[in-house]
Amino acid sequence: MTGRELEKRLGIVKLPSGTGNAQASATHQLLELWSVTSDVVAVCCDTTSTNTGTVKGACSLLEAHLNKNVIYLPCRHHIHELIVRGVFSAPSGPNRSPNIAMIERFQQYWPNIDPENYASLSDPRLADPLLQELKSSTVSFLKSVLAGRTGYMPRDDYKELMELCLLILGESQIDQLVS
Repeated sequence: MTGRELEKRLGIVKLPSGTGNAQASATHQLLELWSVTSDVVAVCCDTTSTNTGTVKGACSLLEAHLNKNVIYLPCRHHIHELIVRGVFSAPSGPNRSPNIAMIERFQQYWPNIDPENYASLSDPRLADPLLQELKSSTVSFLKSVLAGRTGYMPRDDYKELMELCLLILGESQIDQLVS
């Protein structure tokens, strides 16, 4: 539970099952134990159907226990996973398997890649004025973030992703760009 100047772990419960109902019941019991049910306004969780399902998801069942609506705040990392899944599903269709053939081929080929010898993204369709404008604003934004002008960057993997995006977009010598 978090609030103004407060962060409190209400408890760690061993559940008999991983169902939404078991999660919602255990969470509600902890909220009642700490007498904070009336204070709950939002729920943060990952985006699995066990949590977010409209009928049997822990969040909707917790709302029923609390007898009020709450704001759903799905984890940003899991939201990004959904976006990436959509990108991969667009050309090849939905995939229920945890193994994606294209990723597996990439993993197998990875040892053959020379990180000092790469080429930026090259596609004649990128000459489109709208895409050039998007590229320019993206490069500007990434450089600004990497230079520390837009605030706090919580994780190094974000920095690495931004640097890779700049390389793919044709910006070289990252160290010079962000100084």
